[in-house]
Amino acid sequence: MLASSTGDEAAGNQDYQRGHMGKIFAEGFSFSGFERDKLYLNQGGAYVDISGLSGLDSVGDGRGAAWADFDNDGDYDLLLTELQGQVHHLYRNEVGQQRHWVRVLLEGRESGPDAWGAEVRVKTSQGIAVKAKTGGSGFVSQGDPRLLFGLDSEEAVEWLEVRWPSGERQRFGSVAAGATVRVVEGEQSLQPVELAATSLPDPAGEDAELLAALVVQPRDEFPAIALQGLDGEQTNFSAFRRADRSYLINLWATHCGPCLREMPELAALAPSLAANGIEVVGISLDMGAAKAKVPSFARRLGVNYPLFTTEEHVFSQIFSGDQVFIPLSFFVDREGMVKDVMAGWSEETAAKIRTWSGDKSPLTKGTQ
Repeated sequence: MLASSTGDEAAGNQDYQRGHMGKIFAEGFSFSGFERDKLYLNQGGAYVDISGLSGLDSVGDGRGAAWADFDNDGDYDLLLTELQGQVHHLYRNEVGQQRHWVRVLLEGRESGPDAWGAEVRVKTSQGIAVKAKTGGSGFVSQGDPRLLFGLDSEEAVEWLEVRWPSGERQRFGSVAAGATVRVVEGEQSLQPVELAATSLPDPAGEDAELLAALVVQPRDEFPAIALQGLDGEQTNFSAFRRADRSYLINLWATHCGPCLREMPELAALAPSLAANGIEVVGISLDMGAAKAKVPSFARRLGVNYPLFTTEEHVFSQIFSGDQVFIPLSFFVDREGMVKDVMAGWSEETAAKIRTWSGDKSPLTKGTQ
């Protein structure tokens, strides 16, 4: 029974919601004591805990988990949502990439277009594998509705059979490994389906130390940092940014040795980048009296792209601690989101930027 409200006393569980839920959503407390997420491997009916080995053992309050072949490479990946909703995790499956598979899409007629409840059987030399198309396959989650069958080293399935909720049963002949087919209830032939392969982002890997030192991460919105043009005009990145172009934002300083090589090469690339809708923007991190050196420094290096200085408080908008390193470049897309982060300057960095510009010519050496 709900408690009545008298004076300033709240009714029911409102105090609990404000206090307890505020701790979780506003202050980052864990609903389950930072219990780690679990992943188990089925080995013929015995389940082995591979949570730590897989990297899936997050301490976030995981809730929904949806399995799907996000990159269409023939295995299930996993999307995990967290209670606080600030961070979600997409785990890419890289196990058994040489194994074979067949994917089946179902389209019902009498049984309903989604074909919920339909059962698919495939026969190989190892036996018969069975999967049913079901809805609501996880807590507040729905797995991939496309049925994916692992075939190990089999080159094909001997036959494929569908049992529809309407009672109709259809059987088809051999299907080659690596094929995606659509079965339409009542139609007597399989429809081949071409699915575009996609590429999921790589984990941080060697860039983990770099990203740990930054506030701004890939897939974050680049902050509206303060900018001052060399003519003294004040603005910020959000006001400066145009929605019809992407940006290569380069942080540098007059005392930065690698910048002496980097900036002339960026100047050489700027026209071809602009032709591909990408504008190079340089932001000097020089402070105090050193700002006065920026115009002459840029002229000496032949810099022809927009240059700005900024304010000291911007450091805390970019860097997570006291460590500041330059040159540092951010690739920001037309929505203002960070797509890539590059520290330092090397031939590999320049080569990556050249691919964005469409320039495949050999690298030129900048000023040393």
